Amino acid sequence: MQKTVALVFFSIVVFLTKSNALEIDSVKEGRCDEDAKAVSTNFDFKWASSAADKWYFPVLSKLEFYRSVQDLLPDKPLETFTEDDAKKSCFTMKWNKPTEVTVSGFDGKTYEYALVPTGVNTFSLKSEKPNGESDLRGTAYITLTDNRNYLVFVNCWNDGLKSWAVAAIKQKLSEKAKEKIKKHLEGIGFDMEYLYEQSYSGCDESQKGKKEEL
Repeated sequence: MQKTVALVFFSIVVFLTKSNALEIDSVKEGRCDEDAKAVSTNFDFKWASSAADKWYFPVLSKLEFYRSVQDLLPDKPLETFTEDDAKKSCFTMKWNKPTEVTVSGFDGKTYEYALVPTGVNTFSLKSEKPNGESDLRGTAYITLTDNRNYLVFVNCWNDGLKSWAVAAIKQKLSEKAKEKIKKHLEGIGFDMEYLYEQSYSGCDESQKGKKEEL
């Protein structure tokens, strides 16, 4: 009887763990098409690279979130992560120079991207492999910005998949800004069912920034 109860309990734990795990196949939104590459024509690159010491990602697609987890914690299998683990991400971004950014999260883990201009508000995303070689990851398109508080970018990855994120100078977006961004993203082919809203309430003091809404 005790063995049966223990087995049932173990099965429940395994089921709950798997059901809450991050599964990248479940958040794919299809191939990157021309609609997703609808670049903004008013993006001020000089503003973006100097607007704030630290940027936040208040909303982003789940695929973008999961891939950021993989970049910051490459030795941790994604399927072992749960939604509770994801709440500890505390993703931020810093512009080291106009063509290089560092993404941070999980209490000090970092990952660097080189941004190589390839067209109007379009940039190749490059990172460094463990052996030091440059690795072309995909292409980033700036598709919306107010040049004051936030910018929206779409990533078209080398495997053909697409994702998006909002980089903002504060931790939260106003409802007005959020609705404008969601309407824009739906218009270029993204499904808001896959929106991930990141909270910074559980981040330590070194990760915290301004809490006011935009």
